Amino acid sequence: MMDDELHALLAQHENAGLPRFAMGFADRVMARLAARPVQTIDLALERYARRVLPTLAAASLFLGVWNWWTARDGAPSTFSAVLGVVQTSGSAVRTSPLLGLTNTEAFE
Repeated sequence: MMDDELHALLAQHENAGLPRFAMGFADRVMARLAARPVQTIDLALERYARRVLPTLAAASLFLGVWNWWTARDGAPSTFSAVLGVVQTSGSAVRTSPLLGLTNTEAFE
């Protein structure tokens, strides 16, 4: 598109009587934006962390208590119970509940 064609299209658009922004609109928008505080990444992360971290801490505490409550009898230590680690017997590891085969039978 040549410059003359572009100018012709712009003139046609301006003469079409389409609604336009009032004079000084861009200046008013830029003045409002300049009045706002500058947003930096460290301030944004700090504000986000203040909102999210308490929820994450509460959820972690809830899951830790839930794991401890459900695994306290079968775990070797309190820390293992909080993580949800439970000791299993050798028979539970060897049998496959879906196939009914032991490890040695499955690979023969």
